[in-house]
Amino acid sequence: MAEPKGFFPFQWVDSLEKFKFESLPPQEAFYSPLKQKGISDDDYEFCKRVRVEEGMRTMCDFLVWYNNCEVKPFLKA
Repeated sequence: MAEPKGFFPFQWVDSLEKFKFESLPPQEAFYSPLKQKGISDDDYEFCKRVRVEEGMRTMCDFLVWYNNCEVKPFLKA
């Protein structure tokens, strides 16, 4: 089974203070100017669900989860 792809609101994080936020930013914050698109409703719901299931308290916790999603496939290879 494939590992789930992670999502992160890179453009939204414009200061270190944002890593202290205790909730996800709105779905619009996941918009990527590079890709010229945001994430789907299903993907946003996935992020909310994972945040609760993994016991994340801050956006820093969410960043750790995202980084692990990106690295795990490389480690397996």
